[in-house]
Amino acid sequence: MIFTDDDSKFMESKYIMMIGEIDTPPTDKDTTYILRSNKFKEKDVLEWLPMITNRLVVCCDRPPKITKKSEDYVIISDSLKIKGKSNHYSPINALLTWKDRRRVNAVFNKTPLPLAKAFLKENDVDITVWRKLAQTAMFLPEKYVRAIMVYGIEPAHKKTKFPKKKKQEYRHEQSRSSDKHIEVIVKNSITVSNRIKEQGGSVPKGMKKSKGLIQEWL
Repeated sequence: MIFTDDDSKFMESKYIMMIGEIDTPPTDKDTTYILRSNKFKEKDVLEWLPMITNRLVVCCDRPPKITKKSEDYVIISDSLKIKGKSNHYSPINALLTWKDRRRVNAVFNKTPLPLAKAFLKENDVDITVWRKLAQTAMFLPEKYVRAIMVYGIEPAHKKTKFPKKKKQEYRHEQSRSSDKHIEVIVKNSITVSNRIKEQGGSVPKGMKKSKGLIQEWL
């Protein structure tokens, strides 16, 4: 038995779709049975397991609590496991992987756009989508930006990658925001780093807090 929030990948072979409750016994060994329900609990898993000859896929928003009684017979998709930690992962994963774009449009309508764009950068979205976003983001209402994402992105059957955390850049108190190389200068110039230390300023991580020895030609 499989719990997932995206049943589209199980619709490629012979399958039977059920909504709300199981109305067809899952007894055919060549058929995938798909149930869309948020009320399927562990007791239902134990009740139906003896009848399943192939697989029963339960599409839901959150997986039920699974104990040792049934854990050997149940698979929970990674996206459902992560969903409990982040409410935004599931619609973003749908944006990148689901084939049914109308369903994507329904679940993606409240996802923060900056977060969605961070995921798009990490998951190699086609440059055409970025060009359309650049043309509309500052000039048209948000609904058009969302429409470009939903209907412009080609879904891919691969694991959605999370955005990488940006490395925190070193900034000296007296440096300007445009001083992009201040960290390199401080690390490689004993004179500069000593002056910063004399003034009580901070130095890049990994450097000694004591003043360095300056060697001069006589």
